[in-house]
Amino acid sequence: MVDYEQALSIAKDLLGKVDDYFEYRDYYVFAYDTPVTEDSSSNLVAIEKKTGEAYNYIAVITELGKRLRKGRVR
Repeated sequence: MVDYEQALSIAKDLLGKVDDYFEYRDYYVFAYDTPVTEDSSSNLVAIEKKTGEAYNYIAVITELGKRLRKGRVR
């Protein structure tokens, strides 16, 4: 089981920077802000809480369910 801080570290390693997070029951989703609309999801990564595995946001979008929390990364 990974916590928020561990998931954030994984996301930063993959994305380089992170501005926002979204928490779901089984995933954390991290994103960085871009001036372009999010068409490809290249600025989003989903981290599974159970395993710490990273997934493309589009690959897990149907599994996310209701968003529990959202916020800015400091």
